[in-house]
Amino acid sequence: MFSLQALYFEKKTINNLINRTDVAFQLSSSYYACPMKLIEYMATAKALVAPNSNQENIRELLVDNESAILFNPKDWNIFLKKTNYLLVSLQVCAALGRKDRETVFKNILLSDPTLKNIVELNYES
Repeated sequence: MFSLQALYFEKKTINNLINRTDVAFQLSSSYYACPMKLIEYMATAKALVAPNSNQENIRELLVDNESAILFNPKDWNIFLKKTNYLLVSLQVCAALGRKDRETVFKNILLSDPTLKNIVELNYES
């Protein structure tokens, strides 16, 4: 059994870890749901690496080389190359993160009050 206080502590711990990273990974997502963790990463201005798949819920949020680095989920060698590229290209990393944060706060959150509340509760705007 856990308490809401423990859950809050866990969420804050996770948020602190996310805030200390430069790159965030969304390796998969449910086909039918909003990829909330992806939106949270975007709100924290993280460069994203995500699958370039037929998942509409990811494709409507991310554009390859503009807001994320996308990879073919069946080709892990490409995933590793693209991840390495981000890790050694800090300017690209920062530019992708800025674009993500701008997208979240200017487009997504304005159209969805529930998402806006979640992001504002967990991340600085």
